Amino acid sequence: MPRVSAQHHQSGSAVACIGVVIGAIVSLTALVVALAMMRLDRTPSVEAGQANLLALWPYWVASACVWAALTGMWMLLRRAPQAQPRGRFARVAVFVVGVAVAVRVGVLLTHEPALSDDVYRYVLDGRNLAHGVNPYLTAPMQRLGFESDTIVERPLGVLMEQGRALVDGEAWPGEAKLLPLINNPELHTIYLPTSQWVFAVCGAIIGETESSPVQSARLIRAAMTLFDVAAIGLILVVLRRCDRSAWWAALYAWHPLPITEIAGSGHQDSIGVALLVLALLLFAAKPQAVWRWTIALAMGALVKPVTIPLAALLLKGRNLRAWLGSAVLGLVVCVALAAPLWFTHSGEPLANLTKTASRFSQKWAHFGSVYEPTLWALGEVDPIEDERIEWQKKERHELIARAIHMNSANASAPFVAIDCTALPATLLESELFGHVKGAFTGATSNRQGRFALAGDGTVFNTGVAWRDGMLADSGRAAVTGTRDALGAFKTPSLRNVARTAPYMHDGSVATLEEVVEFYDGGGNPNPYQDPDIRPLNLNASERSALLAFLRSLSGKVPTL
Repeated sequence: MPRVSAQHHQSGSAVACIGVVIGAIVSLTALVVALAMMRLDRTPSVEAGQANLLALWPYWVASACVWAALTGMWMLLRRAPQAQPRGRFARVAVFVVGVAVAVRVGVLLTHEPALSDDVYRYVLDGRNLAHGVNPYLTAPMQRLGFESDTIVERPLGVLMEQGRALVDGEAWPGEAKLLPLINNPELHTIYLPTSQWVFAVCGAIIGETESSPVQSARLIRAAMTLFDVAAIGLILVVLRRCDRSAWWAALYAWHPLPITEIAGSGHQDSIGVALLVLALLLFAAKPQAVWRWTIALAMGALVKPVTIPLAALLLKGRNLRAWLGSAVLGLVVCVALAAPLWFTHSGEPLANLTKTASRFSQKWAHFGSVYEPTLWALGEVDPIEDERIEWQKKERHELIARAIHMNSANASAPFVAIDCTALPATLLESELFGHVKGAFTGATSNRQGRFALAGDGTVFNTGVAWRDGMLADSGRAAVTGTRDALGAFKTPSLRNVARTAPYMHDGSVATLEEVVEFYDGGGNPNPYQDPDIRPLNLNASERSALLAFLRSLSGKVPTL
């Protein structure tokens, strides 16, 4: 009876294994189909948001089914014997890799990047570097003649349709088609040297004839997929050395995340993953050969620096010589890869990278995944129903404060934001409470504090910032992130107005006469102009009287 029971148990386990594998393959097929059908609309509208949710459901369901099948495989592997005969290991390894490659090729051939558009920046960087252009020196906006920090409310594609042309023409075939697809075009590239050199090789392979951004992106995605498949191969080598079943590799090779993010979106993380697994494999094979795994780890650090702390774990228990040798070698490798890109033009490329990194950290810090649901719960915004929201331009912690303000008894009062961390302690009191002339060295005039400003003042869009058919300054929208605040600026007190020239937020109007003329004409018409701003149609006598009134507001503030 025990022998029959054992045979029955083995038979049941075999059936379960076959069922799990079949379920995983069917689910992976559904995943490929879901990605092939996926089309997402990036238009900031209610209709686009609802359509995108519907387009994502098949992908979510297929991914959940794959995940469930892999979970079942994990549970079976935990109960199965760890050792696997060499011949069986090879057959299973070939099967696992074969399915993984087939799925990835299917995604590569049928899917166009929808969940992420980062791959188009990879194409831009790679083709630039292949043509001798340092990707850290020029932001996409600058190719249209703008400064890199210019805030333009219209996409690059719209600006190009309206007549904006590339400076000095295309640097390579297809640049004009690619630029409108680049996200954050005002920023220089954020990607590190190891990735840049891989992009450059891809750019060289693309060559001089290919002008289609989609086809160029597909080649980059294929390259990232090769790194992903290499990582699977290295995982299998590790499993063989550890005498573990090759089925364990399927938990990564068949997982929907790397399939979607690497084969689907072409993310560069696959380079870092392959180098990380290689470093661990080299360490396991010969821990005392520090130089071998240090080189791989240093190269991986210039994809994503998160791999650096691993060096401390691998060096645990080693002598000082090993620590110093690893540190020096790692630094040499990093400098060799980075120097041609970072340390030219008086260090400008590295300065640009640092600036971009700072901007990114400000955008996506503060536990963004928690803040947005919190905002939704507070009722400040609805990411589906509120088409005005441009999440990428909002500071989430400020939105929380704004939500509290809008739901308070002071909702009708102005909301004034200030970054206290950007001010030295000696100036914070003056910034918040204001000061009078002569209160301290450098106090050459009276100044209202932020608390006073928050208690009075109105925000209007008069068109002051509208130049050449676009907003040169987004105004209050830089704080609120809402479209109805685009180009709007606070109207200050008229006290001593005759003594505070030049006027407007940017000092673009020199005299009171010009100010009156500007407002008399109804401001500068633009799509965001406040409806309360309209022509006054004053006659000469009324203009003269208004100017006299404004000048009469100057004088010493009476003591109460």
